[in-house]
Amino acid sequence: MIASVEKRLRIIKSMMTGDDHIRYSTWKDVAHETLKRYGRHKAEIRKQMSIVQIDDQLRVEMAGRVIYWPANANRSRLADMYFEVFDESNNHYFDIPETSIQPGDVVLDCGACEGYFTLKALEAGASKVYSIEPGESISRCLSRSFASEISDGRVSLHACLLGDHNEDVLFYEDPEDPTVCRFYSRQEQVILKENIRAVEMMTIDEFCARQNVVKVDFIKADVEGGEVSLLRGAQKTLKKFKPKLAFAAYHNSDDANQMVQCVDGLGLGYRFRVKGIVDFEKQPRPVMVHCY
Repeated sequence: MIASVEKRLRIIKSMMTGDDHIRYSTWKDVAHETLKRYGRHKAEIRKQMSIVQIDDQLRVEMAGRVIYWPANANRSRLADMYFEVFDESNNHYFDIPETSIQPGDVVLDCGACEGYFTLKALEAGASKVYSIEPGESISRCLSRSFASEISDGRVSLHACLLGDHNEDVLFYEDPEDPTVCRFYSRQEQVILKENIRAVEMMTIDEFCARQNVVKVDFIKADVEGGEVSLLRGAQKTLKKFKPKLAFAAYHNSDDANQMVQCVDGLGLGYRFRVKGIVDFEKQPRPVMVHCY
């Protein structure tokens, strides 16, 4: 309780003192964060969610939506992730009216994780979703969750990382919580040996060239702090297609500012909505950046 109050006070203080990290935030964002009642929403989701183990995976059903999740992974995260994708009251919500998915859209789901956003894009009528997720255990789950859509060509899975250059890197994935991950360059001294494997990192521009992507209408990115690098590696794609963008911005304190500067600097006429505010690692910062 005390920690929660301290977080709210830091947000209010940052807004009052003109903290540059939240230069695009509003008092509406502050009010939402300080008065929110997310716990109640998540508790209701947990109550309604059906989870059944099948082999080494969990079949997870909520409101008729089915995905699979590693059986040995933390299942408490499932309600959080469902809430983020499907409840518009959550600051993490990707497809606000300005960046909504339209029928026929081609979508890049960068950091697909459990697959809820891929599922939502399909529900919205996306003609194709490139579901990009380097995590090994959740990639196997995605294969099962979208077996039918993969077969008919509406979904394709890609186990790579996206960044601002092309390189083979070492990727760490926490087996208990696959949402916790990071990569190491070949030059770094990696002490942690378990759960690390080689993964290819490439730019979105390179990805689109390799996959012969003929159009991109929407890019969603939640890649654990790699969002700015991902943007820098997507310059040609943005200039060619000008897709709508919905990027998580809370992993690093200045990410929102850098994203706006990066996209605005292309001179493509994008408009921006920087949404939400959260006290993360004792530094208030925005939750999402939407470009349209």
